[in-house]
Amino acid sequence: MKIVRGLSKKMPNAHHPIGSNLIKIQNQFQFFKGGVIPNLHISWEEWGNHNGPVVWLYPPNSQSAHAKSSLENQKLGWFEDFVDKIDTKKYRIISMAPIGSPYGTSSPITINPDTMQPYKTSFPEITFIDQANAQKMLMDSLDIDKIHLMIGGSSGGMGTLQFASQFPDLGLFYLKFRHCFSC
Repeated sequence: MKIVRGLSKKMPNAHHPIGSNLIKIQNQFQFFKGGVIPNLHISWEEWGNHNGPVVWLYPPNSQSAHAKSSLENQKLGWFEDFVDKIDTKKYRIISMAPIGSPYGTSSPITINPDTMQPYKTSFPEITFIDQANAQKMLMDSLDIDKIHLMIGGSSGGMGTLQFASQFPDLGLFYLKFRHCFSC
């Protein structure tokens, strides 16, 4: 697996938020229900102590990785008040935009390199298994062995449950809120 990293200044498709990190995993990403894309782009942001225990924020699909303002992007984040209460001198906080969201991670608006047009309806069906696999790929690329706490709300809560069941040895604590039980 080859990984290309970068900090977004402005991307050609303008769907990647300024200040977010971007990795491109250069091998085929196989979706659980079928379908493949040649490269998986993952948009993420982080705050705090790079060497500290990891707090992973799992946003709902309607949100970007931008959970908290930063020097690169001073716009208030979707989880600003909560993240402000975490000791960033102790913890490393990471938020990844989910697959399918319009915020830089691969989605139907991503350009298909075969057609040079957005995938639109040809984008593979996404499951929480796919989301957990993408999170694991990001963890591996960042040399993260263990997540101290994973927090997810709405569809992020369902993703948190999937990650916990799919990779039970990679997390210590999980917190889910505002999600349905039979999605």
